[in-house]
Amino acid sequence: MRRNPTADLSTLRFRAKDLLPSTSLLLYGLDNTLFKKSLQSIQRQQGVSIDCLLLADDPYYDPGALSLKHWPDRFSLRVLTPSIPCGKSRLVNLALPHINGRNALVLQAGDRFERGEIALMEKKLAKAPSRTVGVYGDLELWENTPQGDRVIRTVAGANTRSKTRFLSRFKKEHRTAPPLLPAKLLKSIGYPTSYPGEGFLLADAAFTLSLLRSGTLDHHPELCIRRYAASEPALFQKEDERRILNVLLRQTAKDLSQPPH
Repeated sequence: MRRNPTADLSTLRFRAKDLLPSTSLLLYGLDNTLFKKSLQSIQRQQGVSIDCLLLADDPYYDPGALSLKHWPDRFSLRVLTPSIPCGKSRLVNLALPHINGRNALVLQAGDRFERGEIALMEKKLAKAPSRTVGVYGDLELWENTPQGDRVIRTVAGANTRSKTRFLSRFKKEHRTAPPLLPAKLLKSIGYPTSYPGEGFLLADAAFTLSLLRSGTLDHHPELCIRRYAASEPALFQKEDERRILNVLLRQTAKDLSQPPH
């Protein structure tokens, strides 16, 4: 019988006491090399106050190899680990009570962005129409070569005002850049764990589909998240994801076609 995981939270760096975080970043993964890539990108962010939580899906994870010499005083950094490995959805949900920022962004270890990217996303979200639940940009997939990093493919986002059209597009390409959204919305919705796969597969796709029931996602092509393609699922996982995605798409289309209560 599967036990329900609990969370252990530890603080690596405190932020300056007079600064409240404008955005909480939840960074999911295990690979310290990928964590370092993301942390280097995060610590260069300007015009924001960030609360960063590393979500390591391993009860024995050791963050000691992370170099924090140049970590900014205005950013906090914490590590959350589960009592048992539990998958992304459940680990994000375990982190929800610990989010301190006004906004929230769930990332994958290795994700990187431009120097002012978070501040720009916050600005876009603040100016978005009332029915907007989040803002996002394009997703660039990169690979590491002996000659250096290079982009191999860009997954362009799309607005969700026509949700039928978005679902049709999502069926062909369900990898999207993670959206920045109000933290209170993330806390109220959470990551779905009731679909086949129990939160281990398609966590981000299932979450995107759940957001459609609450409002619209605004796509801004000037926003961009860079992700290493090597951190994408293995081939057998992609086959499993395709089957699960079809179930999720049918259920979402059915839910969206029903009149509101």
